[in-house]
Amino acid sequence: MPVKRCPKCGEEKELTIEFWYKRKGSSDGFRGKCKVCMDKESADYQIKYKDTIRIYHRKWDIENPEKRVMANVKWLNGNRLKRKESVNNYARKQVKVLSNQYLIVLLWRRFRGKVNIPPELIELKRQQIIMKRNLKQFKKWREERENESDHEYVSGEQRENEENYGGELQDRADNAGTARV
Repeated sequence: MPVKRCPKCGEEKELTIEFWYKRKGSSDGFRGKCKVCMDKESADYQIKYKDTIRIYHRKWDIENPEKRVMANVKWLNGNRLKRKESVNNYARKQVKVLSNQYLIVLLWRRFRGKVNIPPELIELKRQQIIMKRNLKQFKKWREERENESDHEYVSGEQRENEENYGGELQDRADNAGTARV
C-alpha cells in the first residue's frame, strides 16, 4: 500500500480515504495534509475568526434576502426528507423486531381503543405474527423446493426414488389392509 507523509505533522500514513481527504486536482488524488491536521486547522480557524465569520454571514444575509430564503427552503426540504427516511427506517425496525409499541398499535386498531390491552394479549399477538411469518417462509421454501425438482439437475435416480416412495406407501397400505382381514 503506498504511503504519503503529511507536511504538517510529519507522519507517514497509507494513501486511503481513512487518513486523507480526496482531491481531484492533485497527482495522487488526495489533499496535501492528513485528515487529522486538516480538521485541527479548520477548528482553529473557526475559533480564531468566529466573530469575523458571523459578521460576514449577517452582511451577506442582508444583501441577498432572496438567496437567503431559497437557501432556507432548500435546507428545510433536505432535512425534511432525511427526517422522513429516518422515521421510516425506525418504523421498519419496529415491525421487524415486533416491538411492544408496534403490537399495541396493531391491537388498538383492531379493537378501536375499546379494550385495555394486557401484556398477555400483546404476547399472543407477537406469537401469531411469528407463526404467520414462519408459515410464509415455509411456503416460499416449499415452492423453491418444488421448482428445484422440476429442473434438469435432479438425477434420474432421485426422481425414481421420489416416485417409488409414493408407490411403496400405497403397497404398505394395501398389505396392512389385507393382513387385518
